[in-house]
Amino acid sequence: MDKRVLIVGPNYFGYNESVEYAFKELGWATEIIDYYDAFPKNIKNFLYYSLSPRLKIDYFYQAYKRQINESILSFVKTKKPDLVLFIKGSYLEENTLREINKETKTVLWMMDSVFRFQNTYKLIRNFDYRFMFEETDVAKLAEENVESYFLPMAADSNNYYPIPTDQKDIDVLFVGKLYPNRLELFDRLVKRFPKLNIKIYGKYTSLKKPDSFLKYHFSGINKYYTNEFVTPKELNTLYSQSKIALNIHHSQSQAGCNPRVFEILAAKTFQLVDEIPYIKDHFKGKDMLETYETEQELFDKIEYYLNNSAERERIAEKGYHHIIENHTFLKRVEFILHVMDSNKK
Repeated sequence: MDKRVLIVGPNYFGYNESVEYAFKELGWATEIIDYYDAFPKNIKNFLYYSLSPRLKIDYFYQAYKRQINESILSFVKTKKPDLVLFIKGSYLEENTLREINKETKTVLWMMDSVFRFQNTYKLIRNFDYRFMFEETDVAKLAEENVESYFLPMAADSNNYYPIPTDQKDIDVLFVGKLYPNRLELFDRLVKRFPKLNIKIYGKYTSLKKPDSFLKYHFSGINKYYTNEFVTPKELNTLYSQSKIALNIHHSQSQAGCNPRVFEILAAKTFQLVDEIPYIKDHFKGKDMLETYETEQELFDKIEYYLNNSAERERIAEKGYHHIIENHTFLKRVEFILHVMDSNKK
């Protein structure tokens, strides 16, 4: 009989399904219980989960939290999985985790720093195995006599893969959240390269900034910006059409890296990424991607690599093979199972 795993995680960019696919590849039966970290924007969710907490009414939040915990416990009691894997551990209650630990093994895989999620951090000792997004979190937990393992994000080869094409008509592509510092950079980027086909995907307009609607629709910037998020499949198509994929980390990234690092390379697209410690330690100087530290260096390298297509494609090719051989979700799940097998509890 196949082993069975229950995957519990946020409904975010299909990562639950990416982990599920890896387990299935290894012969496991799978089930997912997902939840919202950020609720879809509609009137009901605004009233229940945004306005109510501000009015110190947490009934709806607690009801949602209770529903998730009851669903997890019900599955564990009836289906008897061999493993419950929690991604981030949001909404999980201590009593729920204790009951699960009586029945089966538990794994926590953080896809962000655990210290940003106090609910999960408070439960950290209750998991059988812990895998951290930030390498520095492993060291911090060790100081508290809590054993954990560094496990970065990965690429899902079902979503990100090379699409053969002779037409890469996007010179520079960025997809992600449009924080103020990024918008300022992009304003200077399009002024520096007015003739390039630069495409920036992300939510530009915001009700908190009414003037953003006017600027988006009437200033001409929608030549560069597309005011929407894209699915992984759509993103993979965009990567295949791009000469350079720009990747910028959030300022909170310390010793981990965002999933774009792996996804861009899995699409066999040339990546230009800001130099953070993880990139410097694991990728820099290995001809698998290119890094920048300053704005001027970014602009210089955009110009250089657009004029040196053979070198650009050679680097993208090498990066692709490195990711497929070392940084897929299948490799990550294999590592989790190896740790469990080597440290049976």
